[in-house]
Amino acid sequence: MVQFITSDHQLLNFGITTGQRRYQLFAQDPAPVPVLAETYSVQEQRLLQAAIELGLSISFTPALQISYHHQSLSLTPTEPLIPSDITARQFLCRYFALE
Repeated sequence: MVQFITSDHQLLNFGITTGQRRYQLFAQDPAPVPVLAETYSVQEQRLLQAAIELGLSISFTPALQISYHHQSLSLTPTEPLIPSDITARQFLCRYFALE
């Protein structure tokens, strides 16, 4: 990194370029949260991603739970939870009466 600190704009350009490359790598991955792909289904990953974006509470023990105030949603991988006509974000907004 020392080589990029020689001027103000070089470090900024390095950071922007690195961020864009990493974003494109993650955007191409079919799993919304690749680090959790071995443990959670794509649907669960989409719900986790939407929950993080919405600022909801997430608990991983003993089962995956998404919470908002005193309401909680427990996720089980046995059956699809999200109807096919809505997104994970829309599902969580409806479930927790957000927006």
